Amino acid sequence: MTSGKYRNLITPIFGVILFVLVFSLSDRKAILTSLSNARLELIFLELFLVQIQIILSALRWSYTAARLDHPLQLKSAITDYYLGSLLNMVLPGGVAGDVMRAARSRALDRKWSIPVLAVVLERFAGQIALFFIGGLGFILWPFVDGSVGPSEALIFMLVAIGSFAFIAAITLIIWFSGSVWWRKFIRKIGRSLSVCYGLPYAWLVQTVLSLAIVASYIAAFAVASAAIGAPVPMIGLVTVIPLCLLTMAIPISVGGWGTREAAASVLWPLLALSADQGVAASILYGVIVTLGTLPGLILFILPAARSR
Repeated sequence: MTSGKYRNLITPIFGVILFVLVFSLSDRKAILTSLSNARLELIFLELFLVQIQIILSALRWSYTAARLDHPLQLKSAITDYYLGSLLNMVLPGGVAGDVMRAARSRALDRKWSIPVLAVVLERFAGQIALFFIGGLGFILWPFVDGSVGPSEALIFMLVAIGSFAFIAAITLIIWFSGSVWWRKFIRKIGRSLSVCYGLPYAWLVQTVLSLAIVASYIAAFAVASAAIGAPVPMIGLVTVIPLCLLTMAIPISVGGWGTREAAASVLWPLLALSADQGVAASILYGVIVTLGTLPGLILFILPAARSR
């Protein structure tokens, strides 16, 4: 129990330290100037994109739950997804909101397994789509950007292929060296994946929704960068931005703060932009996304106030 408390403290502390380190090593004046001069109309556009991604994500969650015979009304899914997104942005680990969603939807099912599976598979679809777009972008980058030499092209392709190979290797290791419980769990996940993403047409619905959601995330980050005067080139939409977004899934910070800024400071110069602009874009993105989830509090509080 005590170790769990320490882990909950270490996560935000590590994120804060990493963020402060990145911010202190950057040109702080340039970052603050970029943020203060951010274009207001683009900030509102990013806020709108956040609403789109949350509603589409709630729709994907509701559809996934229905495929598992766990009916979930779209209105409830949207309310819980707003609140869950807010919790993921402000609490350590980035999964507190997902746990909340599973717990609240459990009222529709006596078992924990189905609500948890619906949440896990919904998030899994988004991460796979983001990883696929990012991997494809890194493979295509050398052929799109003429300034990239043969050695850099080889590195990009090896990174993309190596990432896929790493995930496959981890899966096989878990399967062959894991306990009987692990194997049963993986089999159950496999059957659930078949139900959620198999025929008829479920794979098409899931793919369209996931790609649309990922596109909204990428667009929101690109708009944040454009708002501070650093428009991202087209190739950056399928390379550096997906990679920055993937770092938010690493459970060593709060809401991706710190890891996202560190990645942006390294990756933005690859697009002929400055590291300071990458950090500023990442900060603005984090702030706007957090603000964009605040309607979840209103949607959550109003029904309780009406009942009282």
